[in-house]
Order: sequence, then structure tokens, then C-alpha cells
Amino acid sequence: MGGREERAQCTAVGEADRDHTLGPDRVEDGPDIVDPILEGWEDGRVEVIGEPSPAAVETNHPPQRAEAPENAGQHRLLPLVLEVGDPRPRDEEIHWPVSVDLVGDVGSVGGAGVSSLGRHGRQCAAWRSHRSRIWRPASRPPDGELMIDFSLTDAQREVQRTARAFAEREILPRIQQMDANAEYDRGLYEKMGAEGLLGLPIPEQYGGAGMDYIAFALLCEEMERADTAFRVILSVHTGLNSLTLLQWGSEEQKQRYLVPQARGEKLATFGLTEPGVGSDAAKLATTARRDGDRYILNGSKIWISLGDTADHVLVFASVDRSKGHRGITAFIVERSFPGFSSESLHGKLGVRAGNTGILTFGDCEVPAANRVGEEGEGFTIAMSAIDQGRYTVAAGSVGLAQACLDASVKYAHERQAFGSEIGQHQLVKQMIARMYAGIEAGRLLVFKAGAKKNRGERNTRETGLAKWFCTDHAVASALDAIQIHGAYGYSNEYPVERYLRNSKGSVIYEGTSQIHTLMQADYLLGYRRDKPLRMPQLPFEGEM
Repeated sequence: MGGREERAQCTAVGEADRDHTLGPDRVEDGPDIVDPILEGWEDGRVEVIGEPSPAAVETNHPPQRAEAPENAGQHRLLPLVLEVGDPRPRDEEIHWPVSVDLVGDVGSVGGAGVSSLGRHGRQCAAWRSHRSRIWRPASRPPDGELMIDFSLTDAQREVQRTARAFAEREILPRIQQMDANAEYDRGLYEKMGAEGLLGLPIPEQYGGAGMDYIAFALLCEEMERADTAFRVILSVHTGLNSLTLLQWGSEEQKQRYLVPQARGEKLATFGLTEPGVGSDAAKLATTARRDGDRYILNGSKIWISLGDTADHVLVFASVDRSKGHRGITAFIVERSFPGFSSESLHGKLGVRAGNTGILTFGDCEVPAANRVGEEGEGFTIAMSAIDQGRYTVAAGSVGLAQACLDASVKYAHERQAFGSEIGQHQLVKQMIARMYAGIEAGRLLVFKAGAKKNRGERNTRETGLAKWFCTDHAVASALDAIQIHGAYGYSNEYPVERYLRNSKGSVIYEGTSQIHTLMQADYLLGYRRDKPLRMPQLPFEGEM
């Protein structure tokens, strides 16, 4: 590639033939020139499209069509376009822009997505001449491993559309009044259940929709885009309670509690936080004493979402406080159990359209059959449950930041100052651009955590990072949105003041931002490692 006037494109494709295809044996330097990115991949090829110069490509072979491999369901072929747009000296780090259209289950090599290039594939001269510093993979991805794919499936898009339509129809027309009056409507929760939203990631055999974790994230994002209170329902009912029963519950518990919860017939919540215990969850004061075929619970919980309306509560209490976190045990408590009572909390800064309560256990009788897991296993169960809760909070915070951006862009076009739309002013542009950058980054962190969840892998680190980043960014976006709206942002005439009030809770619950900072540092320093669980999270079993 000697001059700037030369142009060539190489593309790895798996479907239609183009203008020109390299033969399997007719390559300038012979088989040894195959780049590491090509080695070990099955049944692919390299094509040259357009009008490559004779100096760039040398071949007399007619076009050849590559048949789909037997494992095409595992590694789907996709377009990978490498453009030689402006050749530069060879000693520069990157010689041309590379764009990758990620549309299938693809291999990730050296941090980039690549198609299923075959071991018999060959390179055009344009690729060979610049191959020295682009994408050096350490090894071939395992067969069948799902890798990077940023496109949504039709089913995921349908969830997104359904959630958005529900929010526009049922939530947005009423949310300003509900927030101003600090009132919640259980009827809206029941409508969410009737739409199938409360059991979205629960398998169909247990009454759910059987969708994957990316679809679940999209649902959480759309709900919080309308108002945080409706994402909170998904956090406590679906994430913290139902998915925990799916992972840790007995078959009898799943049939009795999980099925009606997934169908939206019963509401559920999660009881861990106490008046004197927040981040230090191992110090629970609520106790559980075995008495024959039942346990007697005493203590209280506070800041429990849906606490004064939920039918079922997953409660954590200590059977032996001298053992610290090893004494904590999990129980399913029904509202009708003797000794259980609740009341609502009032005067909250945000999430005023949702119910938050205090739970009290006064010699509350709980059948031994309602113990989840083994005695002393409750802390582990709680932490694995929080992996689900944090995921919903992270995804929802992306939606809140998106709502801030939507409102700010709209207002920036409407408001005039100094003879032009305020969107024309540079520092307004800066705030809007900053919102968008964080939304995109946060959504990618959520999708990465969701991909691990879909595979049934431990994801505490990835989910924690997503929760930390997305919630901090939601607060920052809300502050910027108010700044863009000026004095109007300070009143409830516009929604951005509600966004700010709602955003603040998410940097406190499910692990404060400070706790997440320490966690991520501990992972990096090698002080923290996640061990396998006795009951691993189940992988998504449907079609991806």
C-alpha cells in the first residue's frame, strides 16, 4: 500500500458473494501469513469488495461461497469491515479506522468483536500489509461461548416497547400528582403483574415470562425513566425476592410462593435493613429461635420498600448472634403470620410514589418449612440476592439519567437566552454531552453484568461496578438537568427536581457508593475474591 490514492476493503462475510473472493491457495506469501486473528476459527473467508488495485490483491480464482458451519448457532458469522481509508507510515500504532458491526454471537479477540473466520481463510494484501499491530489475541475463545453482541433481539425490543407503552399509559399521566401527594397505588402494581412485568426473568414453569437478564434490564430502565418507584417494585419483588427463591428456594417454596409472585397475584419484598444496621449487615439484631416445627422471630426492619403492602417478605434473622454473619438465616414470612405487623414511613425525600415501611416481629411464628436454605446460610443468600437487586438499580439509574437527558434536550430547544436557544451555548452542550456519555457507558456496564447473569456466572464485581457508576451518574445527570432548567428546574412544574430527589436514594441503598468504591479496590488489590456458591444462579435457558 504505497500511496494515499489506493483504497481497498476487506470484509469477512458468511452470506452473499461480492465482487471478488480470494482463493484458498492463491495468496502472495503462502499459508504462513495467516494472522493470529484468523487462526483456530471455523469455516470463514476473506473477500475483497470494490476495485482493489493489482498491487493490493493478486488472485485469479473465481468467487467462492462458504457454507454455514455445523456450529453456526454457536458462532454466527457477521460483517467485519476493515477500511483502508488513509494509509499512514507503518510504524504508527493504528493504520486505519476499524468499524465492527456486532450483530451475532461473536468471538471477542483482544477486546474487539470478530466474525467466525475460518482456519482456511486468507488475507488480502490491504489486511496483510497492516496486520502487525491490530488485535493480538491471547487464545481462541472456547467453542460455544457467547461473546460480545450489542444488538437487541426482537423479544428484548418487544419488552422495551411494552414497558414504555405501559409507563406512558399508566404512570406518566399520574406521577406528578402521586409524587406531590406522597401516595402509592397498589392497583398499578397489580397492572404490572397482569402485563407479565413482575415475573419477566422467571422461567415459565414457575409462572414467569422466561426472558433473559438483558430484557430485565431494559424493563428496569423504562420503569425508572417514568419514575423510580416503579423500578423499585422490580428490585424488591422480582430481583431481591423472586429471583432469590428461584436460586435458593425448595421446590415446595417455589410452587407456594414464587409462582403466584411471578404471575403478579402476590406482592413480595425483602427485609434486611434494621434501625441500627445498614451497610454492616452481619450485625443483625433480629433473632430467630427454633421451637419444634417453627421459628419465633423478634425484631424489626426499616426502609423496606413495599413494606406496608407486600404479601410475602424474605426476612433475615440470626439464630445465634455470637456467630456473627454465620448465624444469619433466611425465612419467608407471610403478612398473615401471627406476630407480624407493619406501618408506612412518611416524609421521604424521594420515591414518594412508592410505599416504604417498617416491619415488626413480635414472637412472630414462622413454619420451619419456610426457612430458605440452611441455618446460618442467610448472609450468603442475602448477598447473592443483593447481586440481583444491584443489577436492577444500575439498569434503572440508566433510565433516570436518560429521563434527565430527554427533559434537558427538550428544554434546551424551547428556552431562549441571549438571542438563541440555550442549546447553542457551549456549557449547556457540555452538560448534555456529559449525560449522554455516562448513559452509554453505564448501559454497557449493565449489559456486561447481564451477560454474565445469562451464563449463570458469579457477577458480584461486574454488577457492583455497574451499580456504583450508574447511580453516581444518575445523581450528576439530575444536577445538570436542574442547572439547564434554571429556576424552573427548582419547581415541580418540570420533572427534573423529582429526578434529583429520586436519584439520591440509589447511592445509599444496595451498598453506598463508598462501599462500592472499597469493593472495587479490594478486587483490584487481590483482597477480595468471589467463591462458588452452594446454589449458583441459574443461567438463562432460552434462545439468545
